[in-house]
Amino acid sequence: MRNIKIELEYDGTEFAGWQRQPNGTGVQQVVEDAAAAVLGHGVSIVGAGRTDRGVHALGQAASFRTEHRIPAERLPYALNTHLPSAVRVRAAADMPPEFHALRNATGKHYRYTLFCGDIAPAIGRRYATVVPPGLMLEPMAQAAVHMEGTYDVRAFRSFAKGQEGAGTLKSVWRVLVRGDGPYCFVDVLGSGFVYTQVRTMAGTLLLAGRGKLVPSDIAAIIASRDRRRAGPTLPPEGLCLIKVFYDPDPMRWYVPAAPRHWRA
Repeated sequence: MRNIKIELEYDGTEFAGWQRQPNGTGVQQVVEDAAAAVLGHGVSIVGAGRTDRGVHALGQAASFRTEHRIPAERLPYALNTHLPSAVRVRAAADMPPEFHALRNATGKHYRYTLFCGDIAPAIGRRYATVVPPGLMLEPMAQAAVHMEGTYDVRAFRSFAKGQEGAGTLKSVWRVLVRGDGPYCFVDVLGSGFVYTQVRTMAGTLLLAGRGKLVPSDIAAIIASRDRRRAGPTLPPEGLCLIKVFYDPDPMRWYVPAAPRHWRA
C-alpha cells in the first residue's frame, strides 16, 4: 500500500472550508472525488489543517493511501484533470507508511492581506480585506513582536461547534508586518492555531495600526485570556495558508519571502 503526500493550492471563495460539509462543498470533497476518478477506488484524504470557509491556500498538504501504480510525478496532472479550476495539485510524492499529513505537521505559515489604498481593487478583491487608508505599519510591527512566544491563545480564539475542548497553549514563532504599495501583509508562523486565531491576531494588529492600542497592550490582552479584550476577527478572504512544515525545527532555515501584491 502506497502512502501519497500531495501539495495543493486553492481559491477558497466558493468552498465551505477544507473539510467535507453536509451543507456545502469542501475542498476535501472535490479532491477525494478527483482521486477516486483517477485511481478507480474511493480514498480518504487527510489534510494538514482545516481552513475555514472562504480561506485560501498556496501550500496546503494532504495524504492518502492507494495501491494504484501511477507514478507520483504524474498524479498532479491526472488529478487536476478532474478538479475544478479553483483547486490545483502542485506536487505529489511517495512517503513512508507512517507519514500522516496532520499528525506529522510541525507548524504552519499563514498570511493575512489587507488593502488600505484609496480605491479598492476590482481584480484581487477576493484575496484581501479592504480597510480605510492611513494604516500605520510601524506600530503594527512593534505590536506583532509581543505576539511571539508560547502562551495560552484564548484571547484570540473564537469558538466553533466541536472545537470547545481544543487545546489553547500554542507556540507562535514569528509575526511579521510588511507593506507593499497599498497592501499590508501580516505573516504568522507557529506550531498550530485554534479557530479564527490568525484572523483575530490580524484584527488586533489593525487596532494598533489605527492608534486604538499601543504595542505594549498586547501582553495584557494575552494575559487576560479574554476574547473581548482583543481586536475583531477579520473576514476570511484575506487569509491564506502559505506553507505546512514537517521539519522538526523549520525556523532554522525558513525565511518568509517578502510578499508582493499582484500588481507588482
